[in-house]
Amino acid sequence: MVLSCALYGIYAFVLIEYDESFPLFAKALQSDGGLAFDTKHIGLALSAAAAGLLVFSLWGVPQLIARWGLLFCYRWFGCVGMVPVLLGTPTLLTWLNDSPGPALWAGIMVLLYLKCFVSLCGFTSSILLVNNSVPSERLGRANGLGQTCASGARGSGPAIAGMLWSATIHRSFPFHHGITFLFQSAVILGGVGVSFLLPSVCNRPFDQQQHGSDGDGSQGGEASARDEGEGDPVVSNSSGNILVGAGHDVLLQVAGRHGARSVTSPQEQHEAAAQEKADAAAESNNSETAEHGETEALVMPSPGLRRRSPRVARRAVPELAGRSVAALDLSTSSDDASV
Repeated sequence: MVLSCALYGIYAFVLIEYDESFPLFAKALQSDGGLAFDTKHIGLALSAAAAGLLVFSLWGVPQLIARWGLLFCYRWFGCVGMVPVLLGTPTLLTWLNDSPGPALWAGIMVLLYLKCFVSLCGFTSSILLVNNSVPSERLGRANGLGQTCASGARGSGPAIAGMLWSATIHRSFPFHHGITFLFQSAVILGGVGVSFLLPSVCNRPFDQQQHGSDGDGSQGGEASARDEGEGDPVVSNSSGNILVGAGHDVLLQVAGRHGARSVTSPQEQHEAAAQEKADAAAESNNSETAEHGETEALVMPSPGLRRRSPRVARRAVPELAGRSVAALDLSTSSDDASV
């Protein structure tokens, strides 16, 4: 839970620093490496980019998380995907600003829309990782701790970004204002390193983590490998009896009395199911044979009915066990009485 809250705090720290640094960069004079925008142009750029949040929150981000999982989306989309935005702001936009016009605004929109997309991946994944780190009865405590970390990051982020900007704005390369964005890139890459300390089972809700661990992937293509170990338990004992979907108590009884062995592969499960059907059919045949034998025993032959010799009866017994319906060929004389 602590690591998940740390990931949430790290991402909140970097995002609030960028939200603080971009308006300062856009407002700065061109001689200081800025864009020399007024408040109208800054507000227009931020408002146009905000429309992307609604689109990406409905289409794109949910599908990516469902396909790749929380940890994958946090690392590679949320954190690594944010690095081009952080490094491209003081480099690409400064280069495009030498010839202001549609190219500059196209570059601004590309970076800001990319920032909206990757920030949704990072924030959504980090919040869900916090929720997946604790059982449902402790969600309130976990979210409270996560919001505390994020609030502390949002409180200190603008102050640190402002101090770095003021200390580097009038300096020349390589110690100019780009240091602010470089610092943010280093922090968010540190979040990638911290994310590797989390177990891969955090991709799933806490209540479902007891069924087995999954790979780094998550809930989609890589989740299929994760789910191979799930399903009803299948065991077979030394007597050849198959138990499919047996409960925990039944498994213990079989393991203790008959030396059960687990059947895990899909091929063994298929063979176990086929064997179970064959055993069920054999038991049904045996029961029908037993019922027929009891019926024959209850039949009282008439005085004219000839009985088989004991030797013939002994030869007929093995044949009855192998057939679904057993019939005794009772030969009668011409004056047999009906039973």
